[in-house]
Amino acid sequence: MTLSSFFSETFNMESIYRTIGGLLFVYALLILADSRNRSSKTWGAILFLVVYGVTFAFGSRMPPAVTGACVVMMPVLAILGGPTFNGRNAPPNEQRKSDANPSSRRFLLPFLLPLASTLLLYWGWDVNPLVAFGASHIVLLVFLMPLMRESPVALARDGQRMFESLGWYIALPQFLAALGAVFAEAGMGDVVLEMIDAFVTIDGKLAAAAVYCIATAFFSMVMGNAFPAFLVVTSGVGIPLVVRGFGADPAIAGVFAMTSGYCGTLMTPMAVNFNALPAERLGIRNMNEVIAAQVGTALPLLLVNIGLMYFLAF
Repeated sequence: MTLSSFFSETFNMESIYRTIGGLLFVYALLILADSRNRSSKTWGAILFLVVYGVTFAFGSRMPPAVTGACVVMMPVLAILGGPTFNGRNAPPNEQRKSDANPSSRRFLLPFLLPLASTLLLYWGWDVNPLVAFGASHIVLLVFLMPLMRESPVALARDGQRMFESLGWYIALPQFLAALGAVFAEAGMGDVVLEMIDAFVTIDGKLAAAAVYCIATAFFSMVMGNAFPAFLVVTSGVGIPLVVRGFGADPAIAGVFAMTSGYCGTLMTPMAVNFNALPAERLGIRNMNEVIAAQVGTALPLLLVNIGLMYFLAF
């Protein structure tokens, strides 16, 4: 059995999703075990994690109507009291200071392991990159436990604490990606192309690359996330105009368009999980300060993406 066939049989996207679902179930059990006074908010947080875990662990086996019901239930449960940060499981201050010590920076090196193993599996044995990425992170977790001298329970509690610190925002990228798929199926991409044609004349490859990147960044600012913007703009501009019209390589063009979408998320308060939530955790009350600090990176990077798409995709 080759390594590629071993990974395709042992690790696939379904196994990765089931692992994520299992972790969410563990987090729910930890909240249940830690809660002495189980209020409606506690039960709301537990049910949120269970329903969220079900969509990962059993989504491919459930009827679409059941999956849709779970998706509808999650915002309701978030309103009733989804995962919220309470700080009960946070490490002691002494441990935080020890972890922040310059000598402990060597522990950052293992985090290069997923990158290296993902590239190795993809280039060397043609393993699906998403499968290789997920499997590499599972290997990283196993590798870090003896290195950090932690038990699986401590690892699970750290995961629970991080999940609670994000709250229901953790599900936002998936919801927005689903929203983008709905918009694309509804023909929103054609509307976007008509709007662009009304203001811009696209008469060359450079103009096509610029419109593709700028439109993705703009709609990412409007929607608050690059996933739905990328789907909508790609269906209306990327595929019919950039790929079919001017013959761009869809893989290369898509990479730079997606990165341009991330440039848009840096410049909008609508990107709650990228901008508003970190600002809140850091105690920054003025969102304009966050956006102003990021614009200086986002705009030059957007221009770089346009240039790279023009030179590499066509």
